[in-house]
Amino acid sequence: MARICERLCRQACAHLDEEEAFHLTPHMLRHTFLKRVADKHGVHTAQEMSGNVSIKEVFRYTKPSQDEMDETAEGVYA
Repeated sequence: MARICERLCRQACAHLDEEEAFHLTPHMLRHTFLKRVADKHGVHTAQEMSGNVSIKEVFRYTKPSQDEMDETAEGVYA
């Protein structure tokens, strides 16, 4: 899986400047997948799909970004 991510990343970054290039790992895909599942279907579904026993581990994967928290805080007063 790591080789596939590396190859996809090289292809995606082929025409980007060095400062715009990014990295992609299987772990990053796991975080992204579980975050999206949690956002759309809840943390309990993400926990089931992750195969993790501990909800604490799933919370680590699904923690909102600072931008998401800022947006939520702004939305409270809109």
